[in-house]
Amino acid sequence: FREDVRRLPKPQVTDKEARKKLLKNAFSVEKVPADLDAIVIGSGPGGLTTAAILAKSGKKVLVLEQHGKPGGGTHAFGHKGLQFDCGIHYVGKMESGSTVRVLLDQITEGQLQWAPLDDDYDVAVLEGPNKMR
Repeated sequence: FREDVRRLPKPQVTDKEARKKLLKNAFSVEKVPADLDAIVIGSGPGGLTTAAILAKSGKKVLVLEQHGKPGGGTHAFGHKGLQFDCGIHYVGKMESGSTVRVLLDQITEGQLQWAPLDDDYDVAVLEGPNKMR
């Protein structure tokens, strides 16, 4: 990366209708430009990273996703009042200046905000029928 493209984070969009308008933009052939340079299949972290790098290098990129939501293995879903993460749970080595942080800050223009993890960041207690652990 030749220059630092980070910028102040934009406000997070929490309005469900505004988010739906952006994310639920269904595919139609009429929307596809004729002069694409690349088509990326899948909107998981790898696909989105690849598409962002290509777009930042001046290429016209189309990302296609068969699921109703972008994100691939980064999805979470709810079931009976519980939330389940499908893939990525924690991302380490994100302190300022680390190689991964610099790369992701450049790809996302600094729009991701990272929170440090406590030493005990993941604790699970499973109890059996007699309160056995």
